[in-house]
Amino acid sequence: MSQRLGLFDYLQDLRDLRLLAAQQGLDAFDWPRYLSTAQGFCQADWVAVVHVAEQDLPPKLLGQVGSDDLALSRWLGAPDAKALLGRVKASGYALRARSPGAPFEPPFLAIQMPGAEQAFVLLVGLEADSEDAIKAALTRAGLIADILPDEAEQSGVESAGLGPLLDVLSGCLQAQRFQTAGYSLVNGLVSAAEGIDQAVLGWREGAYIRARFISHYERFERKTEQVRLMEAALEEAADQDTMIQCAQGDAEGTPGIIEVAHQQLLAQLGAKDLVTFPLHDADGESIASLTLISYVGPISAQTVSSGYLVAQTIVGHLQNLRREEAGVFKRLGYRVRQSVSRWFGGENLWIKTAIVVLSAVLLLAAVTPVTHRVSGTARLVTDETRLLTAPWQGTVAEVNATSGDAVQAGDTLVVMDTEERLLQLAELQAELQRNQAELDRARAEFNNVDTAVAEARVAQTRARIAQVQRQVNQAELIAPLTGVVVEGDRRDLLSAPVNQGDRLMRVAELRGIYLLIDVAEEDIQFVESDSTGTFSLVARPSEQIALSVEQIIPMAQVRDGQGAVFSVNASLDTAVAPWWRPGMTGVARIDVGKRSALWVIGHKAWNRLRLWLWW
Repeated sequence: MSQRLGLFDYLQDLRDLRLLAAQQGLDAFDWPRYLSTAQGFCQADWVAVVHVAEQDLPPKLLGQVGSDDLALSRWLGAPDAKALLGRVKASGYALRARSPGAPFEPPFLAIQMPGAEQAFVLLVGLEADSEDAIKAALTRAGLIADILPDEAEQSGVESAGLGPLLDVLSGCLQAQRFQTAGYSLVNGLVSAAEGIDQAVLGWREGAYIRARFISHYERFERKTEQVRLMEAALEEAADQDTMIQCAQGDAEGTPGIIEVAHQQLLAQLGAKDLVTFPLHDADGESIASLTLISYVGPISAQTVSSGYLVAQTIVGHLQNLRREEAGVFKRLGYRVRQSVSRWFGGENLWIKTAIVVLSAVLLLAAVTPVTHRVSGTARLVTDETRLLTAPWQGTVAEVNATSGDAVQAGDTLVVMDTEERLLQLAELQAELQRNQAELDRARAEFNNVDTAVAEARVAQTRARIAQVQRQVNQAELIAPLTGVVVEGDRRDLLSAPVNQGDRLMRVAELRGIYLLIDVAEEDIQFVESDSTGTFSLVARPSEQIALSVEQIIPMAQVRDGQGAVFSVNASLDTAVAPWWRPGMTGVARIDVGKRSALWVIGHKAWNRLRLWLWW
């Protein structure tokens, strides 16, 4: 809406300037206001007006907005400027491409301003010298060039007069609906342009151009033969992306251009002349076509140029109205197509190159087989272990080994403090002597009852002595086998109070070491009992040890941070190294066959996505 109001304001300024120029003449013409309006209307980087005298004098810069006036003035004195202005006088307009190193480098379009006794040239700066940018600048500049009051001879870009064209544009811009704006355009062209009896505007709907507006026909039947031929003519011009003019009696036509539909429409209507030209959006895509029809005589080039300039200027406004009135899904589809075209258009070479490279990599990954490996954390374990526990409640007196030490079978590892037990043994020995004396006295007195009691007390004391003596004998905990202490630290055990049965040390034999691998539940389906792989210890990751899977434990276990895992037992296909210790950890990779590289990389993500989207 703001763009439409801005364009309408520019048209009002141009109408006022034209009226003032007609009333006050060129001497009082407000060039700064005109240049400021022209810059906004043409959406140009800069604009300037140059006066070209009849005599052999250098061109004179009358005014400029947005450019370096000193550099532009220097360029006007160069031979390049005289040659360019000569082309403007001959053809009505000329393009100067970007010229690095020249006194004035930026590209611009030079258009002769008709309607004055002296020659004036309008210079319009371009952001880029592409075909779409030149076409858009030429269309808008052609509308505002005809503002001078004098009816001098026109050359090149002709005009049917700015006033009627401004009225047509104003009527279209004031319309707030697509239907109203379209009929304002076709009816306005018929009323304002000389030699046009009927105008038809077609709009692209899908892959085809459909007739949407016919001048002075608010409603019409699309299935009639006449409307069908009009749509064929509109489509014919849009398909070839060129203007087609077909006059009565012109049997040869234009070489290289197909005019079959125009010939049929001309015969059907009985017209003298008809012209159709495609209209393009800001991206250069053909979105509409306009047909001008005359029933009395040929349509002049001046009228065709005026009609094209007006229609091409207003087509952007019509496109915005069409989008605003479309449904939610159509507007969403347009935004998606616009985003796609912006990212993947012709100017985004790097993006397209990246897409091609990425596609090639994905294709190569999809057809290249690689070894699929299942990874899992693993540790060295052995079943040949012995646990040493405290024989009684007491205190550890000596610790002769610590975790990691190699020991031999029979070596004393831990000694319990026996001082308390030896005191108990001495007390029991004294109690035994006392009980033995009582037994002897009872026997001497031939007292059978006392003798039986004394014998029981002697037996009880001897049993207690045997128990304490056995504990004293168990005070030394010896290594039950040759191996390595894998549990039990001297610092923690020395002088520590312990209860009977407490774990003191564990000794493991280095023979029979195997791997215990934790495999995630999503990978266990690929592992077989005869699979092979490699194992690397954290201590020496550079060394890879061959392994063979022997058994898969079918019961899953839930581990914190890992989820459900299955335990896999694997043997090591190499001799046990002296530095290996049970409990060492590392990473195991099990080979489970050949798959494509793309599947190996993405199958886990694909499975998770399927679970998330499942309902």
